[in-house]
Amino acid sequence: MMHQAGIRRLLLFVALFRSVVLFASALPATPLETKPSASTQTEPAAPFPAAPFKEAEDYFRKGSFDQAIAKYNEVLKSGTQSAEAYTGIVRCYLRQDKARDAAETLEKGLQAKPSDPGLKVVQGELLFRQGRIAEAEKIFVQLINGGQAPARAFLGLANISSAVAMYAREHRLIVRAHELDPSDQDIQKEWMSTLSRADRIKFLETYLAQPTGDAADTRRGLSEYLEILKARQAAPP
Repeated sequence: MMHQAGIRRLLLFVALFRSVVLFASALPATPLETKPSASTQTEPAAPFPAAPFKEAEDYFRKGSFDQAIAKYNEVLKSGTQSAEAYTGIVRCYLRQDKARDAAETLEKGLQAKPSDPGLKVVQGELLFRQGRIAEAEKIFVQLINGGQAPARAFLGLANISSAVAMYAREHRLIVRAHELDPSDQDIQKEWMSTLSRADRIKFLETYLAQPTGDAADTRRGLSEYLEILKARQAAPP
């Protein structure tokens, strides 16, 4: 079975900046208190149009990010300062590698909802992408220890743990993230590393058979990994 570190390098070679290992010595040794999350979904301050928001989520999962942004903006133009809509737009821009647009949208969202857990998570994700590892970790740890952490807060801290070779902590955080939100595609890909080889093959066959928001090279890497797993499964003992 491929070592977990090898799996991580394969799956995260696009998103992670491996140079962040240099920041490991600066990370605070903050103990984690994995309190049960009071809510895995951020409640909006006011009702927002359900149809455009659902359409935006569907577009995002299919990788149609421009269409998703347009639908999220419909929610905002309705007069509702929806933290979920801002969060969705930021994630779309991050998937498109538009860090400046992501940062500008995040600033608007935080002005409207400065303590929203979903927005704080994407703030941590953006900081991580920028190589500001200690700042990102602080946000994720505060959310988790506060007992209000969305599943992606655990995923974000797991990514940091992987980048600095803290694989035991990474594993624990991925498991917790999947418990909170097993439908999140990013969480699913990381959770796969906890499965047996046979179950990883089944997971990848199902995952790759559907549209996802992954970049083309990420899907290619997953497809290649699936073939490696199949070859090893078929090899004589």
